[in-house]
Amino acid sequence: MKHKISVWVAGIFAVLFSLSTAVKADDLEQGRKLFEGKCARCHGKDGTGNAKMAPNLKVDTDKLNLHRDEVVHKTLFEIETMVDSGDHKMPKYRGKLTDAQIHQVAMYMKQLTGNASAKDETAAPADPAATKKLFEAKCSQCHAKDATGNEKMAKVLKVDAAQVNLTKGAAAEAAVSELVTIVTNGKNKMPSFKAKLTPDQVEQLASYVKGLQGPSAK
Repeated sequence: MKHKISVWVAGIFAVLFSLSTAVKADDLEQGRKLFEGKCARCHGKDGTGNAKMAPNLKVDTDKLNLHRDEVVHKTLFEIETMVDSGDHKMPKYRGKLTDAQIHQVAMYMKQLTGNASAKDETAAPADPAATKKLFEAKCSQCHAKDATGNEKMAKVLKVDAAQVNLTKGAAAEAAVSELVTIVTNGKNKMPSFKAKLTPDQVEQLASYVKGLQGPSAK
């Protein structure tokens, strides 16, 4: 019986991980639209910089070029932080874009720079057994090993038990990309794991949670 359950979870996990690739394609398209609407005015649609805007900002055109080494070698999380909090003459977009939108535009910017190793930092093959161990080590204290929530921890955190249950409610309705954003940046009483997990690990955990939620989850 145990073996059958493991096979079922591994199968669901594999399917959902494949679906997450489709989600990332949609995220990139949404990121493109956001970039062209919010960022292209300064950076140009191709990310090489708008030379006409540079004098208005009193900066060199190169500073608006997203293809320069300084930007190309940034991680996805570093670009998310830059978009969220601003950088030099660049305004912050916190409050203007949702966390999910910031993640989408950052993903698109990584693709736009042409850094092949960074185009899809979250697409590395996942090992279900390793991800299960990672979830149990990093998440189960609050969410329980089966993701239904640790009621004792909910009392410690002074939150409703439903808030630590990942198999129902908002968590079950969330897409993989939304869970990635929550794990990355934290939400309410949940801390950020940006500095504690790699982008691969965050993506794999998000897909693993969708697997625990079962086939009816989004």
